[in-house]
Amino acid sequence: RSFALTYTRDILNFTSGLMGKNIRSNDYGYITHILLDGKTGIYSQGSMGSLTDQNDRYQIFGSLYRILKNVPMIKSGVNFSALHFSDSLNKQYFSPDRYFNTECFVDFSSPLPATSKTFLQIQAASGIQKINKMRWERSARIQADIGIRSKRLESGLRYQYSNVASNSGSGYSYHWTTIYLMYKW
Repeated sequence: RSFALTYTRDILNFTSGLMGKNIRSNDYGYITHILLDGKTGIYSQGSMGSLTDQNDRYQIFGSLYRILKNVPMIKSGVNFSALHFSDSLNKQYFSPDRYFNTECFVDFSSPLPATSKTFLQIQAASGIQKINKMRWERSARIQADIGIRSKRLESGLRYQYSNVASNSGSGYSYHWTTIYLMYKW
């Protein structure tokens, strides 16, 4: 069981034009995670933020999941998210009055058989989303990572796809491939 209170300060950087406007967000939030019986869990996070362009943002995310297998780890569940901006007429960035998304997801994570230092992680989700008074539409996302992990170093290849509007803006989808190297100290 865990609970945390958070404060973050970010610059909105969805596009280079938006980044040039230097709109910053100050967010106060929470994160909670409760594993009920060793297999079933509840995860939630939410925040309220004030943007320097006088807009306010409120968001919440919740997940109810079940661990189906520990090695390799297979987890499945249902996610829900909601997002609201006080100024939903803002055209500079995705700022809906009401945004809802619900999805079913599957997570797979395992060391690869050749060595315990290599790993494979895949998360896939499919659901529905609604923006303001528009009709419900399909949402989908996938993330896959393959890499090598040691005590201090991790490197890998990550692929992501999403058409979830809260991540990409209404009507957009993206494909994103990343090669990364991370040092932990």
